[in-house]
Amino acid sequence: MLVLNDCITKLAAFKKTSGKQFGITKLGIFGSVARQENTEDSDIDIVVEVEKPTLSLMYELKEALKALFKCNVDLVRFRSSLRPLFKSNILNDAIYV
Repeated sequence: MLVLNDCITKLAAFKKTSGKQFGITKLGIFGSVARQENTEDSDIDIVVEVEKPTLSLMYELKEALKALFKCNVDLVRFRSSLRPLFKSNILNDAIYV
């Protein structure tokens, strides 16, 4: 099962080593892992802000994070056009590295 502190450590190390490659400006965990309500079957929800978002960049980033965490990853690019309730949930839960 995913443990919050382990996830934060892995994500911080990933940002340090790969952040420049992907143009990451902000990276964090939200959802059940951040709230420590996850189960064995949970995926990990990750929020990101990047300098120049493209479909291929987001795909490559998601694949790299799936390999890092060895589970499914829901990757969300934070932006002003997100649905208000969804944006509020991210803002309330997010733990940035």
